[in-house]
Amino acid sequence: MAGAQVHLLTIEDGTIRSMMSDPRFTDLLPQLAMAKTQIESIKPGKPNCKKCKKEKAQVAADAMNSAREAVRSVRGAKLASIKRLLNAEQLRIISRNSRGKRVKWTI
Repeated sequence: MAGAQVHLLTIEDGTIRSMMSDPRFTDLLPQLAMAKTQIESIKPGKPNCKKCKKEKAQVAADAMNSAREAVRSVRGAKLASIKRLLNAEQLRIISRNSRGKRVKWTI
C-alpha cells in the first residue's frame, strides 16, 4: 500500500541530511540550512593530518547535533507540517546528552 503513514519514524543522520537538502524543510526550520552551510564550509585540510580530520569530524558532529536539536524542539503547526512531509505519525530522535548518554525523544 503506497502512501501508508508510518506510525513511528526514527530520524537518523541520513534523514537529517535529506531534510537539509530539501527546501520544504529548510523553509520550516532555517537551522537545518545553517547546519548544512556549516558542513559544506568544512575545509579539506591536509590528507594525513590527524588534527585536521578530528576538527572536521567535530564541526560535522556539532552541525548534525544542532540540526537534531532543531527538529526535536519544534512544536505546533511546524511539527505537524514536518510529520506530514515525512509521512509519519510520530518522530523519534536519538542523540547524546551532555554526559554522552544516548537519549531518545519521541514527539
